[in-house]
This record gives sequence, structure tokens and C-alpha cells, in this order.
Amino acid sequence: MIDGLKLLCPNVVVNRWDNVPEITNAMLSVPSSTAEVVQRKATYHGLTFTSTTSQKTGAQKHIVTGSLHRYYNKGGDNCNQFFIQDLITAIDDLTERFSIDPTSTLIQTLEIGINLSLPYSPTKVIDSMVVCSNKPYSRQVDEKRPGLGLAWAFDDHEVKIYDKGRLFGYSDKNQLRVEVRVRKMRFLKEYNVQTLDDLRNPVNVVPLVAKLVEAIERIEFVDLQPSRLDLLTDAERVDFYRLQRPHAWKRKRSAVFEKDVASTRWQRQDNRERLVYILDKCEAFDFKNDLIRRIIIEWNSLVDQSRLAHVHTAIDTVTEISQGRGEAHEAATFTPLDYLGVNVVFPQTVSPSIQTANSIIEPPPNLIETTSSVLELAPDRVCVSCGKTLTSQLSSSRFCSEKYNGRAAARRCRNIMSNQRRSKKNLILKAQGNNQYVRIHFWEDGIRRTDVLHSSTVSVTGISLDKIISLSAITEVNSS
Repeated sequence: MIDGLKLLCPNVVVNRWDNVPEITNAMLSVPSSTAEVVQRKATYHGLTFTSTTSQKTGAQKHIVTGSLHRYYNKGGDNCNQFFIQDLITAIDDLTERFSIDPTSTLIQTLEIGINLSLPYSPTKVIDSMVVCSNKPYSRQVDEKRPGLGLAWAFDDHEVKIYDKGRLFGYSDKNQLRVEVRVRKMRFLKEYNVQTLDDLRNPVNVVPLVAKLVEAIERIEFVDLQPSRLDLLTDAERVDFYRLQRPHAWKRKRSAVFEKDVASTRWQRQDNRERLVYILDKCEAFDFKNDLIRRIIIEWNSLVDQSRLAHVHTAIDTVTEISQGRGEAHEAATFTPLDYLGVNVVFPQTVSPSIQTANSIIEPPPNLIETTSSVLELAPDRVCVSCGKTLTSQLSSSRFCSEKYNGRAAARRCRNIMSNQRRSKKNLILKAQGNNQYVRIHFWEDGIRRTDVLHSSTVSVTGISLDKIISLSAITEVNSS
């Protein structure tokens, strides 16, 4: 539902906030260099109230920032459900208590988000995310807690997905937060959401679920633990591991110029189609489809039909949009909602019809945490390049042998791995030059592990690099 926002309140009565007991005593004066008070701030129940006075004209500007969800919870956290009726109640209380005119109060930024309770660890989702709109993540949600979640920044909005249960210290909650932060309101130009009063109209709020669905649709997910990896051919295994890396979606290696060149939209589309085929063949879990369905179902539950019977449900709204009857007519961005229709291939146990919108695709057993450990057993001994089994070769073999596979195939495997080692080494050396930490997924004693290390402590020998599954630079550390 709607959470964080920034409001510009032009019609607040002059000095009206000075007479509001909830914030009067908490108002802090921020003087200018001339000792004149030019700004005053106060916080109340998760909201920050700022009153600024122009030194030239004496005019006042009133700004409210913070979370409506926390305001409704009287300053508590925002981990519980926030129904649309609760949103309207919070806005009504805010406008009445602080003399804010909702019809003239402009929304400058807005957060659209939803909390999803999952039957598996949110870490599974976070680790499976590769790129959003072909772009690697811009930042960690919390740089001090790597792996908590990822964020992608774009010109007018930001997409964030993170483990909310872990963020607030609820170790018993598998709660994933999916959030779109609107930085420029032009991002919502087709939704008739401009003022605070617009958020009191459920007809304007309900269709915003499409932005969450669109965000998930733009993310490429790769299940790192597919059920039947053995069904893939050698070439498909190479692509399976290649498409787990963000750079596979951003740039390609030019054999002519011996340098990285930008990939075309057709190459990225080929990657996308190839990945869908591979994941389907090896029976990988469909995170994208699962999250989209959970978002739709959870959003519908937040629209209390007993109190707002005249409001379309999220499924009704997005179905109309996908058929061209909704107001938000400009967007192929709503094509993700076709997941509710017959255009999408679901597992055989789930009907693809819209009548099954209230059913959830349950994850395979290998995704559900049964112990506190998240370590994964390593696969059988296979070629580190193509994944082909090496049971017929010496125990020390790491690549396909010329004896059993031919000279060309064996040489190809060795060269592929050499290129991978070079890419890993270059990333580590670059991180060392920038004094960065790296997040590393690696094999150790047959166990798949994840760790965060300073780049200067990571060995770049061939044996060490071969143990690394993937790595990425995550933060910069000052020498002080």
C-alpha cells in the first residue's frame, strides 16, 4: 500500500503548527548564519514536520515527510498490514490535526510497497535476482548489512526488494518487502495521483499495484538450486551459469575488437528467451511468477471489500488494464499482469485460468528452510566449465579430458574457465584499488558458502578463483 511520502503544504495557516501541542514542544529551531530562525523541525509518530521561512519575503513553506503507515501505528514499525481504510483514516487524522488542506497539498515523492509473507527465506529471492531492466543493482539497501536487499535507481523512481523481517529483527518472519519509490511524480502521470486528497480515493490507489508488478517483471531471477540441473546439455549449463552474472545482460565480448561492447536489445531478448527455456527445462522455481501472484493476492486483501464494496479489486483493475479498458492505457508496463490470464504457462498442478488467482504456487521442498543453516551441498564432481560429469576421469580432474571428449571439447572447457578466472581476478583487483569489500559465493569442503571479505584478503590464484561461484563489490570502506 502507500507508505512513505513527501508533502508540500501551501495552504497551512501561518504559525498554525506552532499551536499544535503534539509538535510545538518538539519544534527545533535551525538558525541561519545571521541568527535568524529560517527553519523549524519536529517529529511526530513517524512523520517529520518542517516549517521554513523565507528571509526575503517572510513567506512560510510547510513540508511533511515520513511514513503514513508508521503514523497510523502511532510511531511503531510498518511490518503489519496497512489496509486502504487505514490509509484514509491516517490521511483524515493528519489533515485535521495539523490543519492541512488535502486538495492543495502536493505529493512530491511517494512509496508504493507491500509486505509478503513467504514459505521460504527471502534470502532465496534476493540471491536469485540478477538485473532489473538489464541493470545491475545500484546499491545495497543497508551497506552495513550486506545481503539484506538490493535497490535499483532510475531517473524517476527506485525499486527496492529486501528482507523486512531481518531488517526489524524478526527472525521468525519470512517477510519480503517489495517497494517502488517514486522520486518524480511524472512516473505516475497516468494514475491521477497528484495531491494528498487523491490518495483518499480508492479508485486512484488500487491500480498502483501495477507498478509493483511491473517492477518484478523487469527483474531477471535465476533459481540457484534447480531440481533437475542434470537435464541440461553442456551448452545449456554454460548459459545457465553465464546468465546468473549481471554483466551477461549488460555487455558482451567482441571477438573482433577484443573488448567489451554494449549488447543490443535483440541480444538481451535472446538471453531472456534462452533463460526462460533453460529454467523451465531444469525445473527451476519460478520466483517471478510466484511473487507477482502473491503481490496481487496480498493487495486484494488490503482492499477491504466489506467497507469499500464499490472498489474494484486489484485483479479486476489490472485485468481491465491488460484488456485496454483501464485509464492507465499507456503501458505495456502492465503486461506482467497477463500472468493472471491464459497467456502464461503455469505448473501442471495449477490451472492458468483467472479463477485460480487465490491459489499460491508453493515452492519446491529445496527452497523451504528446515534448519537454521542455509548451506547447500555441492553437486557431484563435474567439469568446472561445462558441468559434465567427470566420474570416468581421474579424481584430480577439473576439466573434460581429451581422452573421453576429444581435443576440441577439452580445449574449449579449459579456455572458458580461463576467461572466468580472468574476469573474477579483474573484479577483485579493481575492488582492491577502490578499497572495497566483496560478497563471495564459493565452494569449501563440498559446501556452498557465502561470505563478505575485504578485497585485499581474497587470493587471486587459479585454485582459489576456481572455487568462487560469483562475487560482487558491495561497499567502500574509508581507511580512517
